[in-house]
Amino acid sequence: MKSLISNIKGLKYPDLYVTKFFFKEKLDKITGNVLELGCGNGNNLSLFYSYGYDVIGIDINDDEIKNARYNFENLFKTDSDNSFQFYCGDIRDLNSLLSSEVKYDVLLLPNVINFIKKEEFKKLLWDLRSFLKSNGKIFIRFRSPRDMRVALSEKVGENEYIIKSEITNEKDNYLTVYEEAEIFLLIKEYLKSNNLKTFHLYEENYHGDRKIFNADIVIWGDFSL
Repeated sequence: MKSLISNIKGLKYPDLYVTKFFFKEKLDKITGNVLELGCGNGNNLSLFYSYGYDVIGIDINDDEIKNARYNFENLFKTDSDNSFQFYCGDIRDLNSLLSSEVKYDVLLLPNVINFIKKEEFKKLLWDLRSFLKSNGKIFIRFRSPRDMRVALSEKVGENEYIIKSEITNEKDNYLTVYEEAEIFLLIKEYLKSNNLKTFHLYEENYHGDRKIFNADIVIWGDFSL
């Protein structure tokens, strides 16, 4: 008989740094509502759900949303009364996807803001204020200017690019990269974030038979609106 893990559609485990964030911030000791933008197949939200959180995920990829719904309905669902919801849509249009009557304790932004322009990210942060509780936790992971994708892209703005290579299966995708200080300033301005912790991540990975170099930055901490 196949194990639960082998039956999961898509990524099998939560992001390592989402897991660190969850336990370091003692989120295993409480429950609440979690919103993840760019949720993929729900791999990150599965951790929160297993600890009793109500989870909502949004992703623009319909196949990923179908996988998330399958995984939660068939593999992760428990007898507890916490809920899960997944929506296919564009995170730049939150107001058409979410109800402002529901407020979230935890916000996850895992490698999703690099797909939108800086001005769109600023608008997203402003829109998020309508959906977050007055105090909560934020996790954000993003590409830095040292990521290999920058060298494979055409520059179209300040730290904004169009990927021109097939190596990472992201050709023609928008790529926005940020330094740590810029994200610090933005989330402090829009979400009144504080107690922020930062991690610079450098790793080699294979896409097919080609090795690539990923350079990400993770920031997590509190928001206080």
